[in-house]
Amino acid sequence: MSQKKIQIKLASNHYAFHWSFPEIVADSRGYFAQNNVEIIWTDVTPQNSVNKSEMYVDILDRGIADLYHAADWVCIDRTTRSRTGWMVAKSPAGRDTLNSSFTLFAGLDSGINNPAVLAGHPIAVDTGTGSYYTAMQDLERFVPRERIKLVQEGEPSQRLVALLEGKVSGASLLSPWSDIAKVLGLKEILKTSRNGSTVLVARRSLPKEALKPFLGAVNSAIRLIDEDPDSYRNEYFTHIEEILRKMPQEVTDAAETLRYSINIPSWAPWEKFTEEDFQKAYSWMLERGLAEQGLTFSDLSMPDLEI
Repeated sequence: MSQKKIQIKLASNHYAFHWSFPEIVADSRGYFAQNNVEIIWTDVTPQNSVNKSEMYVDILDRGIADLYHAADWVCIDRTTRSRTGWMVAKSPAGRDTLNSSFTLFAGLDSGINNPAVLAGHPIAVDTGTGSYYTAMQDLERFVPRERIKLVQEGEPSQRLVALLEGKVSGASLLSPWSDIAKVLGLKEILKTSRNGSTVLVARRSLPKEALKPFLGAVNSAIRLIDEDPDSYRNEYFTHIEEILRKMPQEVTDAAETLRYSINIPSWAPWEKFTEEDFQKAYSWMLERGLAEQGLTFSDLSMPDLEI
C-alpha cells in the first residue's frame, strides 16, 4: 500500500520570489514528490504596500500557509504576537547568501557618501521584515539610534524606485535589486555586517514528521543551486521579469544588461534552530525595546526537531 502524501501549504509572493527560490526549484524538479510531500501553493502577492508581519501572521492564522520564513528578529516578533506558529529551523547567513546581501544605497547626486551622513534622512525599508531590523543594526554603528529614520516603502523593487524618484535619501536593497542599483549608478553606502539567520516558522498543528521530508527536499535543491548557480540563471531571471513589467523603463533596461550575469545568491542549508540562536536575537531586541520581556525559547520554538 502506498504511503499517504504529506500536504504542505506554502504562500507565494512574486515580489519576494528570491526568498522562496529553493522551494520553487525543489517543487519543479520533483524533490518534494520524491520525499512524499505535496506542495499546495497560494498566491499572496500584495497589490499595495502592506505590513508584512501582519500579512504573514494572518496567512498562518487563517490556514492559508503552513510555513513561512523571515529574519530571526522578525520571527520572534511574529510568534510572540500569534502563537499559531513557532520557530523550527534556521538558514544561517554566510558569504554570498541572500540574507547577507542587504546593502544601503543612496542617489548618485545626493551628496551622501558615508553612513553617518544618513542621520535624520529617510531610508526606505519594509516595516515588519528583515530590511527594517538589518538597516537599524547596520546604521547604529554610525548614526545615533534616535536619528535613524526608517520609512515604509514596501518591497525591495518599490524601495529602489522610491530612491530613484527622490522620495527617500537611502534605501535598503538586497539581491537582485542591489545588483540593478549598481548598474543604475546608485551609490553603495553600507553593506550589511549581519550574521543572523533566516528562520522557518511552522504552524504548531503541522505534524513534526512533515518537517523532516520538507526540509530534506529544500536542502537538496539548495545544494544543487549552490553547486551550479549558472544553470539556474534563466529561471531566476524569469521571476525578475515578472516584477520588471510594473517598473520604470530605466530599471527594466538596467536589469536587461544583467540577464546573463546577474548574481544568483546562495542559501545555507536548513538546520536546527537552537536556544543560543534565539537568545542572541532576543537579547538584541530587548536592548532596543523591540520585544517584550520574559519570552523563552520553549515558548516560541518547536522542541526536539530532528533535521
